[in-house]
Amino acid sequence: MRTTTRPLLQAPIRKLVSKLTDKGFAKHGGTPTRLARMTPFETNQIVKHFWQIWLGLSTYYSFADNYGSLGRIHYILKYSCVLTLASKLKLKTAKRVFAKFGKDILIKDEDDKIIASFPEVPLAKPKTFHVTKFTYMNPMARLGKLAKSTFRSKAVLNSTCSVCGTAENIEMHHVRKLRDSTRAIKKDYLTSMMSRMNRKQIPICKPCHIKYHRGEVLIFK
Repeated sequence: MRTTTRPLLQAPIRKLVSKLTDKGFAKHGGTPTRLARMTPFETNQIVKHFWQIWLGLSTYYSFADNYGSLGRIHYILKYSCVLTLASKLKLKTAKRVFAKFGKDILIKDEDDKIIASFPEVPLAKPKTFHVTKFTYMNPMARLGKLAKSTFRSKAVLNSTCSVCGTAENIEMHHVRKLRDSTRAIKKDYLTSMMSRMNRKQIPICKPCHIKYHRGEVLIFK
């Protein structure tokens, strides 16, 4: 008899779990945990952020023979999202988040329109492979990039620059931890101001933000 072989294409589940752990989505061992840096943002932005990560990974590995194993990745991302919402909204537990938003984490606007969600998904291997913008992206590089991404909330868009006062091109300047800003209180005005305000972020326009990170001297009144 003539035997034939077929190569198996496998999604690197362990490597993905390790990457999610390194980026703060999970504790050692792959247990989901909150992504603390996301708590300042709006609930719909948080849910969209986690869903986009899942969508990119699931699309890229939709050809994999072990596609069903991505269920672990979905679980980590969804519960990390839920725990992040629990911290933001002071709901304390995942159970309370599900009670508030439902099992699919439906975030609605003032008109009761769904603007973000993190639904359960079928884990059967897709019968067809669709080419999308995620198809050609390195999933590990994209995950690393998304893990550092930030958003501009409605409040930020309506703010003025803390340096020059302009309302154009407003973004947020962050410090990793409030105690870091306390240690740096003598180093620069912007960081010390954030410490005095007890805030991890402060609005600043893009040109001033670039100057700040270049180490150029900024004059504050």
